[in-house]
Amino acid sequence: NQLGFLKPQYVHGRLASPAIYRRLFLAGYNGLRASGNFSGMRVLMAEHYVENLSEEVKKGMHEKAKEGGWPSCAPVGYQNIKGPLGIAPDPEQGPILAQLFTLAATGNYSLKRLAKIGRDMGLCGRYGRPIQQATLARMLQHTAYTGEFTWGGIIYRGKYEPLITRDLFETVQHALGFRSKPKTHTHDFTFTGLLRCAGCTGLLSGDLKKGKYTYYFCTGCTQRMY
Repeated sequence: NQLGFLKPQYVHGRLASPAIYRRLFLAGYNGLRASGNFSGMRVLMAEHYVENLSEEVKKGMHEKAKEGGWPSCAPVGYQNIKGPLGIAPDPEQGPILAQLFTLAATGNYSLKRLAKIGRDMGLCGRYGRPIQQATLARMLQHTAYTGEFTWGGIIYRGKYEPLITRDLFETVQHALGFRSKPKTHTHDFTFTGLLRCAGCTGLLSGDLKKGKYTYYFCTGCTQRMY
């Protein structure tokens, strides 16, 4: 079967993505073309086949996501498994990452220090390299560890086991400054504390309108404005 290389493929034990399918196809196609056994109609058939295969893979991933299963390569801290869930906590990397979330939530650790602690504990990135600060920052902002993930622009609630709670995740976002508090703008009004209301003699408060006009009003006299 000259199209045998287009059968569902696994890379390092993981189901290949549509992009990998395309690379596998090109590699197989070039090899067959060089041998002189792949030409004409066979080329068109193979191209049509790989396009359909790519669409089927994408469709399968979306269906799995809808059912609450992780549809692609496992994030760090998880490992791919067969079945509807798709992933399960990695017995070695998962607890390390969960502990880093806990440390980060205290607000006593910088991202740089957390990355060093992770490396000392043996936390590695997707390709087995010691974890780096930038990679860890992305991981600590990844909602997948709470059991919620986004696929194709849609948010899904996964059925796989989460590593942390949503409350812990939110605490970490604020502790590390990933989500800053809304900025508040204060203005110093020249006559604040000096002007009094003609009706009740209470002090007037200043307010800025349209970004440039200053008005003074009394909060004790039905919002009388001057």
